[in-house]
Amino acid sequence: MNTMNTAKILSFVILFFTITINAQKKIKVSEDAFVQGGDTKNTTFGVEKSNALMVANSKKSGKYSRNSYLKFEITEDIKDKKIILHIPVKVFNKSGDESTLFNLEVYTVEDNTWSENEITFENKPSLGKKIGGIEIPESVDKKMSWQKIELDTKEVSALLNQSKSTTLSLALVNLEFNKTSAMMGAKEKSKKFSSYITIE
Repeated sequence: MNTMNTAKILSFVILFFTITINAQKKIKVSEDAFVQGGDTKNTTFGVEKSNALMVANSKKSGKYSRNSYLKFEITEDIKDKKIILHIPVKVFNKSGDESTLFNLEVYTVEDNTWSENEITFENKPSLGKKIGGIEIPESVDKKMSWQKIELDTKEVSALLNQSKSTTLSLALVNLEFNKTSAMMGAKEKSKKFSSYITIE
């Protein structure tokens, strides 16, 4: 193969990867916070503990019942595109069975008026529709690992159209409690380890 042909192939490969990267839109989380029940139901953890997000036992209302909320600004057409939530997660397992998985579910939130500086368990917005989920094993060496959750594009699009807004609010919940829980990175802790969405 001569030098000219090699150069053409190399140029094509570079162009292909450039197009592939440019085709993926990355949207960082704009607001994030968790809420907790029990005697902390009126605590604004988005202020008190803004460097972390927690999820566990979301059906209950006790001290260790926790949901997390995320906001993203989506300003482009998402029709017929794939939407993926990327989130760093650390799972804790107190079930006594190493094979037990943490069930993390993603729901829409129709009410975008919540703020990370004001949201509490008592005033948290209602859950909408489930648009994604994943089961995660206990974290190795207690370290966070990046997880990908594909979201239901039709439901996301319908929600944005209904609200006539570019703001997408999501709730991270654990409705099937099995003595596992999760911690996730918040944007105040590290921009490197905070949630984002890709649109492909």
